[in-house]
Amino acid sequence: MKIIHGNENAVRHLQAMASLKAFLLEMDTKGQILYRSESWKQFLQSKEIDQGNIPESFFELLHHDEVDHIRDFFQKLNQGSSQQEEIRLQMILADDLTIWLLVHFMKIELGGRPVIRAIFQDITEIIIQERMVNFMAYHDNLTGLPNRLRLEEELEKQVENAKTSGIGFSIGFIGLDNFKFINNSIGHKLGDRIIFALSKRLRSVLGNQVTLGRWGGDIFLIILPEVTNQEEILKIGQSLIVANNQPVQVQQNQFYITHSIGFAVFPDDGDVLEKLLSGAEMALQRVKSLGRNHCLLISDVPQFSTNSQEMIIRNHLKEAIRKREIEPYFQPKIDVKTRKVKGMESLARWNHAELGWVSPGVFIPIAESMGLLDEIGNIIAEKSVLVWSALSGYHLKLAINVSLQQLMLANLVDTMQALVAKHNLDSSYIILEITESMPIMEMDRVLKQLHQLRKAGFLISIDDFGTGYSSFSRLHEMPANELKIDISFVRRIHTPDGYRIIKAIVDVGKSLDMKIIAEGVEDQVTTDKLAALEVDMIQGYFFSKPLSSLEFIDFVRQQNIFDL
Repeated sequence: MKIIHGNENAVRHLQAMASLKAFLLEMDTKGQILYRSESWKQFLQSKEIDQGNIPESFFELLHHDEVDHIRDFFQKLNQGSSQQEEIRLQMILADDLTIWLLVHFMKIELGGRPVIRAIFQDITEIIIQERMVNFMAYHDNLTGLPNRLRLEEELEKQVENAKTSGIGFSIGFIGLDNFKFINNSIGHKLGDRIIFALSKRLRSVLGNQVTLGRWGGDIFLIILPEVTNQEEILKIGQSLIVANNQPVQVQQNQFYITHSIGFAVFPDDGDVLEKLLSGAEMALQRVKSLGRNHCLLISDVPQFSTNSQEMIIRNHLKEAIRKREIEPYFQPKIDVKTRKVKGMESLARWNHAELGWVSPGVFIPIAESMGLLDEIGNIIAEKSVLVWSALSGYHLKLAINVSLQQLMLANLVDTMQALVAKHNLDSSYIILEITESMPIMEMDRVLKQLHQLRKAGFLISIDDFGTGYSSFSRLHEMPANELKIDISFVRRIHTPDGYRIIKAIVDVGKSLDMKIIAEGVEDQVTTDKLAALEVDMIQGYFFSKPLSSLEFIDFVRQQNIFDL
């Protein structure tokens, strides 16, 4: 390196830097370049950069993130508060070439004027290696998403931001449904490819404003900054559920993989991370116990921190079942063409003398954990048939929800046949509604039971269609008479994608000679669009909320109100 300025110490220092393949620039206090070493010119040649395109101002070479910091540093040098300093910075040599440099700045006197000498060492490769190590430490090696360590740091940051700003945030655990069974069936290599494909799908739906990471195994975590509105949270969750209706393509094979999501909000559901994470995990487990392929907020799940509340409900529930206090409420099913009541869906409700109204979202999961759903189902079916008998002249179809626990009972067919025989009822008036989100490992057993029920004359309706395993792939195997379009699709009918999805469901259902039912109808515009798509029946709050037995009987007898 040719040295033309400086004292003996500076010479020795520059010679040492030269051995490290460093280069030198000298600038005035405003950053105008006064001198370029030969090694600088050689460095530019090695990068195939024309020196004539290099600006005369040092600041114009810097990455925009560095400019203000280096200007402040130059000012300190000029003011004498600092004589030398070593800094890492980024320099832009061309549109597609940014390099990292280790720079040793010093202020010297040359020819009676202050000069800033900068000795540069290219550390781009070191920075790349550091970033690769850092990335591997903080990212999942399969999906490339942030790993648990990185997510925990981000959560701590979100907590601090929330405490400072007063604006909370929410988190959601996404758990793949029955993935352990799937992994064991197809092997871990294919399982990893499915996880990778699903991670890309989730990322594409969420965009870059939401943190998505892999918590571990088949569990992902999403962080929603400044999102605390429950409706908005569930809307995001439902968009992820709907996006996963399409199969995952791996090695020319299609896999239908659903997932469940449990949400918690900071600070409402937990003002420390441990409690917040515990709440989201509890919500996820509750979704899975309710049939999977859905999303739920922990605030919609009974909080049993001491188990006392759950124990109270458990004890009262046993007594309520013994006294047959669980009552059916009925939501009318409306014929789209005539706007008349043509069917009734029976829904379990519990009004306790001391507890008041207990939400089905609370007592149904508890009943399931206690193995009592079959008893509740029998009570509701018996009472529902009595109400149907009071309206027998209207020839309504009675829809009764059947749980997975009931479908697993060997005597289900005998129980249903005994019920209709007792009340002298034709079984063809009974529609048994099953959710589509049945565990995939139970599907063959469920299909066998459904075929036996159909053989006995009962009708079968697939509830929440489009959200579970069967969707279009196994529909032809199911002896169903009705398809019930999931409410999440009905609410999206005003969007092009939502409209096309509903049309596809209608077309497929009609091709298999099935009736099409839409639930969750809340306005006239939705009603008209569903009618144009030739949906057969609709139900929802636009026509009526669920009604007690006496209210429903009066409602049916005043059918003229539906002449809209």
